[in-house]
Amino acid sequence: MDPVETLLALEQIKLLVARRCRSLDEQDWETYAGCHTPDVVSYAISSESGATTPARGIDAVLEFLRDQLAGRTTVHHVHSPEIEFASATLASGTWAMEDRLWWEHDGTSYWMHGFGHYRETYEVRGGRWLVASRRLDRTRVERGEGRPALS
Repeated sequence: MDPVETLLALEQIKLLVARRCRSLDEQDWETYAGCHTPDVVSYAISSESGATTPARGIDAVLEFLRDQLAGRTTVHHVHSPEIEFASATLASGTWAMEDRLWWEHDGTSYWMHGFGHYRETYEVRGGRWLVASRRLDRTRVERGEGRPALS
């Protein structure tokens, strides 16, 4: 890839990841699905629990997310991307991430604040960059009841 093609691909991937985060927080599952390959593989690793079984395919990913996020408000922030190209149609990236979740259960408010990294791969399909795999490595998770302390 020449330098201009590389810069264009970088921006396309950045926009893709921004759209994925926004649609996740809005629980806009149609837009979220459109950010991924049909055969996407996604899993999370927590400093608390270790590896999870990956979700394979966009339908499995959506089923997991709908279940996990039902009744929850989320905010996901990603930044400081490190994106490398294997070819004009294959890339990988690592993003620093932070997320916050709020929900109620049996009349009690809960919250979670997570930190870590997304490690992703991207492929061009149908002329568009899409997420082909994602691994969330959580390095720290804070949880509590009630209103979280401001930090």
